[in-house]
Amino acid sequence: MSLGQVRDELASIRAYAGLDPVVGPGVTVSVDGPIDGPAVEDLINELRNAGAEAIAIDDIRLIAGSVVTGGPGELAVEGKRLDDPFHVSAIGGAETLTGSLTRIGGIVAQVGATYPDVTLTVTPVTRLELPATERVLVPEHGGPRL
Repeated sequence: MSLGQVRDELASIRAYAGLDPVVGPGVTVSVDGPIDGPAVEDLINELRNAGAEAIAIDDIRLIAGSVVTGGPGELAVEGKRLDDPFHVSAIGGAETLTGSLTRIGGIVAQVGATYPDVTLTVTPVTRLELPATERVLVPEHGGPRL
């Protein structure tokens, strides 16, 4: 493997891990109304299952271990409070992500049935810019085995 290939691979790993900002097509989902953390987690999981390569809520990049907590009006992620409305952005195939979210019986329909005062608006976007995570990802107790 050449040095250029190693650099390309490292850049991909850093982007996937959330260490670097990323740019690409995808969708934004505007979430307006009183919703709780588990419902937002369901939305995020649906995006991941549909092939989202990177996800952010407002300006907060989600990585492995990110959790949305709280009840309606008290949502937080990565220790930051979420305002109402907030936006979930996901980079990936816009058509695939939109189709998965809006299909009959999909997450938009499920949220609408469970939370009648909540509106989810899915918008395909040709170019999104998602920030890097602010979380420190250096292990506190472990290290690489050489």
